[in-house]
Amino acid sequence: MQELVARHYRWVSVSWTPHRESYTGLAQTYTQDERFREFYDNYQPGLASFLAEAITVYAAVNLTEES
Repeated sequence: MQELVARHYRWVSVSWTPHRESYTGLAQTYTQDERFREFYDNYQPGLASFLAEAITVYAAVNLTEES
């Protein structure tokens, strides 16, 4: 799963290079904003939460506090 998150990070980085805090903030948006949550959960119930958790782990391991 972390390789998929790495791909997601590279995709996001095409237009914005987030650091640890901002990338985990994006992850929180996936669960807190109903539009994002519905988008991901329409593919698989609970996917938004799963993705947010995976992004949080990726950010903690791979990103610095500021970029």
